[in-house]
Amino acid sequence: MADQSEIEVAGSPSKMAEAPEPTNVIWENRDFDKSIRYGNLVKVILAVLIVLFITFIATAQAKTMTNDLTLKYDESVNCKDMTKMYKAESLSTLAADEWIDYYQKGGDDNGR
Repeated sequence: MADQSEIEVAGSPSKMAEAPEPTNVIWENRDFDKSIRYGNLVKVILAVLIVLFITFIATAQAKTMTNDLTLKYDESVNCKDMTKMYKAESLSTLAADEWIDYYQKGGDDNGR
C-alpha cells in the first residue's frame, strides 16, 4: 500500500497535500502568487510612508509659520506700558502708520 501523500495518477507519480480550511482562504487573492502579494505589500507600505512624510512636513511648516507669527505679533507688548513711554499723539501716529503699512501697502514689514 502506498503512502497517502503519494499516489499514482495515469501512470505518473503525484503528491497530495492537505487543503487549507476553506474559511481561512481569501479566494480573491488565490490567483496571485506570493511575489505579487509581497510587491503589493511593499507598495502599500511605501504609500503609507509617503503620506506620513507629507503630513510631517506640513506639520513642521505649520509650526514654523506659527512661531514666525508669534514672534512678529508678540503678546509681550502691553498697551499700558506703551502709554507710559509715548504720548497719545505719538501712539496715534504709530497706529495709523501701522494700519497704512498693513492695509494699504500689502502688509509688508518695512523694517519697523
